[in-house]
Amino acid sequence: AFSEKVRDYRIGWRLSPASQDNLTAHRPLELELDATRSETTSGDASAEHGVMLRSTLLW
Repeated sequence: AFSEKVRDYRIGWRLSPASQDNLTAHRPLELELDATRSETTSGDASAEHGVMLRSTLLW
């Protein structure tokens, strides 16, 4: 949803092995890191920050 009162920023990073079959092969290990920031456009409230770390292991 769009809001004129709040701005959200998100940046992410993922580490996974290269696929030999263009995304058809299973990736046995994957690591992801996402960082978020939410702030009001008026600046009357402090910004909220978040970090998420996710790992996937298939066997």
